Amino acid sequence: MANENNQYIDVPEARNSKEIRDSIKLMGAKWDNFNKAWFYRKDDEQAINNFKTYKHLDLDTIKATNAQKQENNNVSDTQHNDQTNSDRKYIDVPNAQKDANLRNLIKKCGAKWDPQNKAWFYNPNDKLADQMLSQFKEIKTLSQNNAQTPQLSTQKKSFTNSVGNFFKNHFSRKPTAESQQATNTDTVSSQSQLQAPTAPNFDLGSKMKEQKEPRTYLVTDNLYNKEEERTALKNAGAEYDYFNKAWYYRDSNVKDQSVLDQYPKTTLADIRSKKSVKKDQSLDQKQVQQQNKKQTKSRSR
Repeated sequence: MANENNQYIDVPEARNSKEIRDSIKLMGAKWDNFNKAWFYRKDDEQAINNFKTYKHLDLDTIKATNAQKQENNNVSDTQHNDQTNSDRKYIDVPNAQKDANLRNLIKKCGAKWDPQNKAWFYNPNDKLADQMLSQFKEIKTLSQNNAQTPQLSTQKKSFTNSVGNFFKNHFSRKPTAESQQATNTDTVSSQSQLQAPTAPNFDLGSKMKEQKEPRTYLVTDNLYNKEEERTALKNAGAEYDYFNKAWYYRDSNVKDQSVLDQYPKTTLADIRSKKSVKKDQSLDQKQVQQQNKKQTKSRSR
């Protein structure tokens, strides 16, 4: 926004104070975002009187100051990058962007992706990461990061094997002294320790016979609030059918026949027929209620 009619002024306090910025705006000053400086119009007599005591600047001086600041910022950025790069060791991991398994594996070992330099790196001060990832080729200059090595399959295989051996040596189960004393053996093999637990004894044939055994259903009242009767039926060998909502028993599970004989017996067909009748009655009641609602609405209209 360079213009011959602009007079630039030096207001260093306005950088950190919003009140000062608002006050000089009311006095007639404006901000030149391109040259990063405050100015006022030379044809504004009121602004000229307001900024008599302020230091006036030349446009060339402002540009030179801005150029020096930009150069200082570039130097600080390079120093910061050099400092961060000293804590990073870049490695060449061929086709890691295409191979998800390899990518996830090196991430778990401590590798990270640098999107700016487009290369993988890790912290060499991390002993575990350095032990796992030091076998990859180090990138001395970041221009080498696009070089693809042809030994992908062998390198990946050796890397996965080394990771597997590391975790096997450090985190495998080892026999304790108590287990050795319990078993009265001098040595316990790792294979015996890592054996899968044996499945419990389960007689499928007897279970199927039990399912095929006929049920004898009982006619009971609503025992929802009668806990004593429920426990008596359970102790006698009865079970509750949640789907058909009825108590039943099997002859092989009977423990006290006298308790079960107190209730009249019924069949599953009778239970389902009564259930369907109740369902039809409830549907009829709903239909009657809906018709009554419609009639009341029509009368109100």
